[in-house]
Amino acid sequence: ETAQRARRAADLLAGLAHRLRERASWQSRMRELADEAAEFEARAEECVDRARAADEDRRAAQRAADDARRTARALRAERAEIAGVPDDLGEAPEGASASLPALREAYRAASQLYEKVGVGADLRAEQARAEGDESAALAELNRLTNKVRTRAEALLESPDAADGPSRQAAASRAESLVHMLETRASAASEQLGRLRGE
Repeated sequence: ETAQRARRAADLLAGLAHRLRERASWQSRMRELADEAAEFEARAEECVDRARAADEDRRAAQRAADDARRTARALRAERAEIAGVPDDLGEAPEGASASLPALREAYRAASQLYEKVGVGADLRAEQARAEGDESAALAELNRLTNKVRTRAEALLESPDAADGPSRQAAASRAESLVHMLETRASAASEQLGRLRGE
């Protein structure tokens, strides 16, 4: 009877040891998955931020380009009025001719204003760069798996992702949970060691 009890106790201890080994591997895998999830969440958040920033840059560049086009049209109209010759010349009224210095000054002012429109090319180049950045960010976002994107979206929409402090608090809670599980595993391992010693 004592031998049977000892065998049963040994079987129980072996089962407990097996479960503890499995638990340790589960905890290790859980930490790995948590690390991977955190990495993917950070990458997804970075991609979303980059896409938003690129979209804002693209919109700003588009607005600036539109403003530059409007300015160019207005300046062309002014230049045509200053330096252009009307179609119906007819008879020039007496005293209607402007002095040469006045015409030169008007032409110089119009030319300076017209040259300012050259900024439009810079704005178009900036818009193209912003669109390229947006495309690159979206391509990187599209490379993430649907599972990662779905999890990242869920986390970003949760209260834990409302702002930086909330994200830090969630990370701290996760670290506390991992620490607690490690402490429990260590205590169980010590208990197993004591039971084996007995």
